[in-house]
Amino acid sequence: MSFTYSLTTSNGIVLRSDGTFIPDDKNNVDWVVYQTWLSQNNVPTPLSNSAPVISCALWQLQATLSANQWTNALSFVASSNNANLIAFVAHGSNLIPSNSTTLAQIAEAIGISSNSIYSIVANAANVVIP
Repeated sequence: MSFTYSLTTSNGIVLRSDGTFIPDDKNNVDWVVYQTWLSQNNVPTPLSNSAPVISCALWQLQATLSANQWTNALSFVASSNNANLIAFVAHGSNLIPSNSTTLAQIAEAIGISSNSIYSIVANAANVVIP
């Protein structure tokens, strides 16, 4: 099966034509296949003005972050004194979109750059229960 690819962010996330997000990770088989595709003089669809919005469940986000990052994220949420946010985070099955301002605030509070949020959500969206 042959795929085409589209750039989605400036920091290495690629969208394959079947909807799979591929992180810039030399240990990722799909990334290696993409690099081979590029070496054959193929060109991905350029970065659009806005990346598509993707979502992940909070439990997937937790699985992607380090234990320390997740603990700091929970501390930030608790210190917000926002009952709606606290309730939202308490249910790990809730989905959070990559363009969420709340996610951006949490990321900033735990030291994750805004440029990395999309990549983290894309990676988290691929986490499955073994």
